[in-house]
Amino acid sequence: MKRVWTLVSSAVLVIVMAVAIAVTPTNFVAWAPGPTVALLGPAGSQPIFQIAGREPSGLAGQIMTTSMTQTGQTSALTLPFLVMDYFLPNHNVLPRDTVYPSGQSTSEATDAHRQDIQASRAEAMAAGVKQAGITVVERPSVTAVRQNGPSNQLLLPGDFILAIDGTTMNTTNDIRQYIRNKQVGDQVVVTVLRGNTTLQVTIPKLAGSSTDGTVPTLGITGGTGYSYPVTIQFDQDVDQGDTAQGLALALATYVILADDADISGLTMAAVGNISAAGDVSAVSGINEHAISAWQGHATILFIPQANCSEIADQTNGMAIVPVTSLSDAVSALHNHIANGTAWPHC
Repeated sequence: MKRVWTLVSSAVLVIVMAVAIAVTPTNFVAWAPGPTVALLGPAGSQPIFQIAGREPSGLAGQIMTTSMTQTGQTSALTLPFLVMDYFLPNHNVLPRDTVYPSGQSTSEATDAHRQDIQASRAEAMAAGVKQAGITVVERPSVTAVRQNGPSNQLLLPGDFILAIDGTTMNTTNDIRQYIRNKQVGDQVVVTVLRGNTTLQVTIPKLAGSSTDGTVPTLGITGGTGYSYPVTIQFDQDVDQGDTAQGLALALATYVILADDADISGLTMAAVGNISAAGDVSAVSGINEHAISAWQGHATILFIPQANCSEIADQTNGMAIVPVTSLSDAVSALHNHIANGTAWPHC
């Protein structure tokens, strides 16, 4: 009888330990290939990426964004899943503090991520428009409005700030300096470009900043915006976005606007951070992005030149085209289309 109880006790102890191990969080996050997003859409469809007056679905080719999945900031990677992700092909595990900065709350991280995505999309589209030979004007713009601030429901994200009280604003620093020379409680009139309409928006009372109540503020986050005579719409939720989509968005913008970019028969994907000037920089998780492209049936993948040394030999016949700029990608595309030139490679 004693032996039976010993066996039962041991079994219960093993079960309890196994459960404890199974639910114990680790200080790691996992990366894995994510889905692609087709930007141009098949003929007759409603593409996720559109430019007013242009018909991307008429293009007999495709440009896709890639992605990777990542353990969320508020999610825990438990020990069994850590081991599984470590050994699974095309998965990766990293220390949590290399992905999520310590000392930053979830809401702060979410807000920062959203602002990064919005800024990245704006720069990517501006780069594509410039590459198509269309003039792009840089202007200070509203990227976020504080809900309890003086500009709430008066100024909107995406507004270009042209002037305040008749004084021209050329940069976000101009706005900051002008407002700091006012007093808390002062009224200001902001001239904004909203869409194609210029508006005079009255802010009744400037508020004091959250850190120093004596310093006046509009209650907005400002950044550099880009104004051009075309309307671009990307219908993907910002929370599903990634700054690494920049190169794909810029290339799609160019292809739709250019008259000489026949991509018939080409299924392309692109990954890379991009500036408004068209410069392409490295991304994290390049191999997860590459597998994402392959799983999305891409046959050509444009990547940052800076990621060449990291790309693994797992591309399954997909052409890997390294670039340092949007111009590089466009040149490689035109040379291949016009002359049958082989794609550049790492």
